Amino acid sequence: DRIVELMGTRTILVQPSLWREAFGLPLAEAMATGVAVVASRRGGHEELVDHEQNGVLVEAGDTEALVEAIDGLLHDPGAARALGDRAAEDMARNVRWQIAADRLFAVWDRLVPTRAASPVRAPAPTRPDN
Repeated sequence: DRIVELMGTRTILVQPSLWREAFGLPLAEAMATGVAVVASRRGGHEELVDHEQNGVLVEAGDTEALVEAIDGLLHDPGAARALGDRAAEDMARNVRWQIAADRLFAVWDRLVPTRAASPVRAPAPTRPDN
């Protein structure tokens, strides 16, 4: 319940995964709250992070590049803020439950074309009252 509050106190979120992440929920949460992110160039991270537009991607296992990216954002809070602002805009525009549901049903329809064509709407996301 406190993710938004806690993320708002952060400068950057770093997710240096060595694995092929399916999505990267911590990245999406940070980006949605305007926190700059540094992530490995792996799986779902590459779908969320547009390198140097709304975050920074580094090659998985490249410790020097990871340190450089973190150091760069910590020493340039204006750049970190700009990345975070663009990330929040991108998440608000592109990462919503309805979009996810629409994409899921499009895949489903290609795989199982006999499914009833009645549209199913995803429930609107709720926000905790703070």
